[in-house]
Amino acid sequence: MGVQTGHIELFVPPTNADGTPVKSSTKTGSRKIPRSYKIVGAVVVAIVAIGVIVGIVVGMKPSSSASSTNTNTGSGLTPTPSGSGSGSNAVPAPIPTPTPTPTPTPTPTPTPNPTPTPTATPSGVQVSTILTISGNDAIGGIAVASDGRVYLSQWGQILQMTNDSTPILYAGNPDENGDQDGGLLDARFESQGPLALGPNDDLFLIDKGSNTLRKITETDVSTLYRLSSSGVSLPGVATDSSGNVYILTNGRGILKITPTGSITAFAKTSTFTTPMGIAIDSSDTIYVTDLHRVLKFTLGGNMTVVAGSKSDGFVDAVGEAARFSTPGGLAFGSDDDLYVTDTYNDCIRKVSLSTGEVTLYAGVAQQTGTADGPAASAMFQFPITIAAASDNVFYVADYFGKFLRKIYTV
Repeated sequence: MGVQTGHIELFVPPTNADGTPVKSSTKTGSRKIPRSYKIVGAVVVAIVAIGVIVGIVVGMKPSSSASSTNTNTGSGLTPTPSGSGSGSNAVPAPIPTPTPTPTPTPTPTPTPNPTPTPTATPSGVQVSTILTISGNDAIGGIAVASDGRVYLSQWGQILQMTNDSTPILYAGNPDENGDQDGGLLDARFESQGPLALGPNDDLFLIDKGSNTLRKITETDVSTLYRLSSSGVSLPGVATDSSGNVYILTNGRGILKITPTGSITAFAKTSTFTTPMGIAIDSSDTIYVTDLHRVLKFTLGGNMTVVAGSKSDGFVDAVGEAARFSTPGGLAFGSDDDLYVTDTYNDCIRKVSLSTGEVTLYAGVAQQTGTADGPAASAMFQFPITIAAASDNVFYVADYFGKFLRKIYTV
């Protein structure tokens, strides 16, 4: 690098005879620095610079023997972390091994329950349309007398049909509705509603327009009960073997009216959610459709669930495992089983009272239509009420289609 080593010549300033330094006539601020001083200063600066550069280079270069130097045991020395020491003796801090993230256990996908397959409809059962209602008047109720005559309630009138022929006017006036008792053709009805037949073939009508219970004999019409409370309706009526009349309400439970006219509460309001229909069997046991269930009441008023639950759907099963969608009318067949209009499922269901099993009897579940034919392919449109004749013959009011449908066995 051009720097001499081993000998440095020092400059000695001149002195007087007495040993004192010779004073220069030149002012201090303009004294000339000897050349030898400059050379010495340059050499010192160069040496320092070289040392600094070497130190930096050595400090940046990792020592190949660092790991082996600090693996000695028993010395009582702790390796110096990187950055805390100096020069080549500094040991880099160990890089911590990251904790592996555990692989989450995948949640198994639940296997969906298969859609229940409805039971096959009975063979030989047929559905036919025997009456089409014109205009805006729909059938509100059906009752079948012991001699086979069929009674229908329509807007402001009661119709009678014999041998599935064209119906004739039996009571009321279709051109003039109202709330009036009197002779059969002089009486007036506000609208249509559920019908029930008593032991001696007397008719009982719920006139929904006036919220009244009307009794219709072979000669006249009278009012047995009038509901004055607002917000309460009368969705159903039925009779027992003793001539007692039971009115289903959606705000007062079930009311019992004796032949003498006394009225008592049979079932509490809190029992029901949305009562729709009522029927009574030959042993005077009461059955009610409420929301998506079929309920049973003993003479003492005790209630049990026969079939269905508060959840809707369509499932053929036993008891509370079965599913309905707003069942409406009920009727007892000649086999003493219960037949129900499953209104929002557009079909007719059979409930075995001996086993509690619910099966599809007629119609294609959850498909609406007007097709006649075998029960397995026939279709209904919002069936709301049903009445039974002999030999398991049923009449069904198809509300939206305004058809009177007949179900029979061939």
